[in-house]
Amino acid sequence: MGTRVQPVEGDTPNRDKYYQGTKFYMPQVVDTPETVEYLGMKNLTEVMKKYVRSDTKLLFDFSHPTEATKDTWGAVDDVVMGGVSESNMRLEQNKAVFSGNVSIANNGGFASVRTKNLTPPVDLSEYEGIELRVEGDGKRYKFIIRCENKWDGVGYSYSFDTFSNISTTVRIPFAELIPVFRAKTVPEMGKFDPSCIYSMQLMQTKFEYDGSLNPKFSPGLFRLDVNDIKAYGRKVNTPQFILISSAGVTRPGRSDINLEDQPPAVKNERATRGYSHLEIKRRRRITSEWVKLYDYSSLRFN
Repeated sequence: MGTRVQPVEGDTPNRDKYYQGTKFYMPQVVDTPETVEYLGMKNLTEVMKKYVRSDTKLLFDFSHPTEATKDTWGAVDDVVMGGVSESNMRLEQNKAVFSGNVSIANNGGFASVRTKNLTPPVDLSEYEGIELRVEGDGKRYKFIIRCENKWDGVGYSYSFDTFSNISTTVRIPFAELIPVFRAKTVPEMGKFDPSCIYSMQLMQTKFEYDGSLNPKFSPGLFRLDVNDIKAYGRKVNTPQFILISSAGVTRPGRSDINLEDQPPAVKNERATRGYSHLEIKRRRRITSEWVKLYDYSSLRFN
């Protein structure tokens, strides 16, 4: 791939005039640096999007829910312990709405929705954590994941705050999940195992951990809108996109060098129709996409 020239009057498909070497033909630029270095790379990155894996994995898409998604989530409120709180999750206008009423009557104080046990369990060992896109009501919520095939077993919990009527992206690193059983921490259970996830749960509760209370709790109505739930931070061990380019392309824009002392390709930036500028623009195009750039431009081959 590179800038191409040919005789003004054209050439054969085999470029016979270009290679014959005996008669001079007035040249003209056919494929400019802009066409090749920038627009060509732009087209290539667009195609690559279809085939290169993203660093996120969509787990629940509430904007385009399937029938399975609708049937997966159900309420688990404090009525199981004698309380009178109630909640539900419903789908409306491209989102899931977790809402209800939390009452502290009868020593209650929590409402939640939870998935059925997933079969087979989900393996997210290639990822760093869970990402939620939510719009809340200013309250603090919990997100709980279980890696045991039990209904009332140990869960791994993370508390997060919301802002009234403001969309927020919440990232929950697996490394920061706390092992709990009924709001009591159980550190002896060790770290969370992302390779075997059986269920997920959203909770509004007055209880924090080990007897402490949720500082942003107030009894009554609550609402948390959820757009989607993803895994993020897929670990990539090999480059997905490699660009090899000239090491000198950034020199024309530097104030600490004398262009007259530079190689012809750098010194004659205008004559090469802005090659260096377009090469930099090409790099920015790649790094602005989600494909990963490994920059080998400083390598020298002797």
